[in-house]
Amino acid sequence: SPTRDALEDTRARLEQDLGFAVRFTLPVPAGDALRSRIPSQQGPQRTSQADLVGELMRWGRMSVPVHQLSSVLARLEGDAGVDRVEEVPIAELCALVPDDPLLRNQQAWVGYTGLQEAWAAARSESDVAIRVAVVDGGTQWAHPDLAANVALNGADPPGDGIDQDGNGFVDDHLGWNFPRGDGDPAAIDGQSFNARHGTHVAGIIGGVLGNGIGIAGAGGNPELILINAAHPTIDGRIGYGYEGILYAIARGADIVNCSWRTARFLGGKISDAPYSEFEAAVLRLARESGVLVVAAAGNDSSDELWTTPAGYEGVLSVTATTTVIEDQVLWPGSNAAPWIDLAAPGYGVTSTFPEDQAGSLGAYGLLNGTSMAAAVVSGIAALVKRDHPEWSAEQLESRLRWSAADIGLEEGFRVVRADHALASTEGPDLRIVLRGLADADGDGLAEGG
Repeated sequence: SPTRDALEDTRARLEQDLGFAVRFTLPVPAGDALRSRIPSQQGPQRTSQADLVGELMRWGRMSVPVHQLSSVLARLEGDAGVDRVEEVPIAELCALVPDDPLLRNQQAWVGYTGLQEAWAAARSESDVAIRVAVVDGGTQWAHPDLAANVALNGADPPGDGIDQDGNGFVDDHLGWNFPRGDGDPAAIDGQSFNARHGTHVAGIIGGVLGNGIGIAGAGGNPELILINAAHPTIDGRIGYGYEGILYAIARGADIVNCSWRTARFLGGKISDAPYSEFEAAVLRLARESGVLVVAAAGNDSSDELWTTPAGYEGVLSVTATTTVIEDQVLWPGSNAAPWIDLAAPGYGVTSTFPEDQAGSLGAYGLLNGTSMAAAVVSGIAALVKRDHPEWSAEQLESRLRWSAADIGLEEGFRVVRADHALASTEGPDLRIVLRGLADADGDGLAEGG
């Protein structure tokens, strides 16, 4: 019968030609090394635990080349010195390691936000469909790294010219194009920057994860509701942003991404657009409908500018950091007003580009800005929402805020962390909201009471 030394010699000779493996048990335990690593139990379980540890210590293992598997199994099974023999099954890893080739171009911001760990930790067995609306300047919905994640409206098939679901939007199977008034959410002709921006934002959130091409979106394959809210005649501008949010609510969005802003100055300075009751009401409706609205704070390098929709109550506002892991700082173009909620990577972010704007990376490219940072947060919000579909918008926002990392940014902003947000530990979320001061006697002073 094979002695222990003979088995070890066989194991060593076969290690360089790995194929399958077999386990076998010997009559005598291999030693006490394993026993010393098992914490002993007190009480009735102690005897049975010791027996189990002793039994496990009898098992050995050796690698076997594929072509020798049958003969080695037969030889061990026929050996009187071996009690039991079994083939070691090949187990499939349950952690997700994306095979998207441009993931290497995303490593800075993916690593920065803990997404690699979050993709592995997210409940892959969940069949909950999380919908993220991309209210932007138009998205190439047929992009090979986006098409599989587009949320289709099955209640209104395309091409018949009939509003079959009665929602006021004819043939909105793929989404809606507000400047053109049809169901194709791609950018309108002549708006190349809108097309690039909307397609890039959509890819950050919902680029198909694990499809073997291109990039991986932060959201772990959410469903994308695509909404073209562009200005009808000016490239790089949004003209139907809040109508787009209303449409997203009607389509059942869980999260709405708004990577755009209107500037309004604080401190009595002239505003290029007044406060809007309509806008505020749309955003209140979103919150009351359980929809989290995430918005870019803006790229004005200002610490006093108030921008909307990011600055409205009930909106999760996001500024941008660099993606230089050794020296993480706020991206120089970012707004840094004290009302901003979170920071996220927004510099040098690789994502999808329209195929007719392909460059050195093919139908992919880099953009900078708080637009990208907001999209990163929207994608991470989708991951968390998938694990907690019962959560309200307030709960989802709270988790993203309190789980964010303090990396010592001079401005005090915390950076979103997907892995922390998916952790089960609860924590506080406190904030001070300044709604205004009343000067009843007109003396310019705020009295107590």
